[in-house]
Amino acid sequence: MATIAMKRVQLIGMQRQRKKLLELVQRMGAVEVTEAAEAGFSRSDSAQMRAHLDRCTRTVQQALEILNQYAPEKKSLADTLGGARILTDAEFAEQVATHEEAIAAARKLTSLARKIAECTAEATRLQTKADALRPWAGLDVSLAFPGTAHTAALIGVLPEPVTLTQLLSRLAERIPEVDAIHAEIVSESPDQTAVFVLCIKEQRAAVYDALRAMGFAAPSVQTSQVPRAKIDSLTARRAQQDETRAALERQIVDLAPMRPRIEFLADYYASRKVKYQVIDRLAQSKNVFVLEGYIPQPAEGALERALEPYDAYVSFAEPDADAQPPVLLHNNRVAAPVETVVEMYSMPSKRDIDPTAIMAAFYYVLFGMM
Repeated sequence: MATIAMKRVQLIGMQRQRKKLLELVQRMGAVEVTEAAEAGFSRSDSAQMRAHLDRCTRTVQQALEILNQYAPEKKSLADTLGGARILTDAEFAEQVATHEEAIAAARKLTSLARKIAECTAEATRLQTKADALRPWAGLDVSLAFPGTAHTAALIGVLPEPVTLTQLLSRLAERIPEVDAIHAEIVSESPDQTAVFVLCIKEQRAAVYDALRAMGFAAPSVQTSQVPRAKIDSLTARRAQQDETRAALERQIVDLAPMRPRIEFLADYYASRKVKYQVIDRLAQSKNVFVLEGYIPQPAEGALERALEPYDAYVSFAEPDADAQPPVLLHNNRVAAPVETVVEMYSMPSKRDIDPTAIMAAFYYVLFGMM
């Protein structure tokens, strides 16, 4: 159809009413604020506040992701198609008044998720250690057992499947002078064989060298306990971590009713950030501020009426010839849905024709065929 004519707008208000005036303009959603070019005025720098709002927004987004993971919301088809719910002024004021409680819930959700991640990591570590000890579950002494007063113990693995007969035969071939050797196969797998060898203490070096020639290596884990007792201890600690994680997940589910209030925070912090970006563009003095920007011509009257209760002055003017005001499309209900497609590529300038209506016909036909 067409683009809506834009006007330059200048609003001068009192500092004591700045917050209410900016929120009024923001709620109207009809003014695009530009940099105010007034000599003799100062400007604010809200970078620190905007950084704080960014951190809060990240916390809120993380909290919603956590809720979606552990307590997904069940929506009906009607809820899905219904879009966002519009809050009344009273509901909005109530949500704002209690937003600290909602952000505290969001921070608790992120803390609970962090603790769950720590429990999961610790449970994985305990399980890995227990799995590494399972090949030694049949050993009735600790892996650190050195031997007795007259014997030396050699505990380790060979890098291939070996039977007890093969082990003793190979040792006999390599060290025929050593005849007092006791050996046991603790466990066997396609990749390795866990062995326990006992010999006279004076002959330990010779037996160890023979075993090393066969690829003998110390166990990958060490414990001063008997392996079976250590495995049971690790398993019990792993179960405790699982119970702790389950309790933390239940706490997250208990916070699921806070979802609507946390969702509100995402929009609330976004709008506050926009407001502070606008504040940085204002020309300000001790008592007065100046806001400049563009407004659709049909919205002039609505803005003037909304400002009547305030000590504010507003004026409208035609944009300069070389200015590039924002573009606002205006189409009927049939063509309006295609405006987003036009915006994806390039908006028409104030001198161009709005292509939305022409494009809509081809868009609906071609996509309907597809």
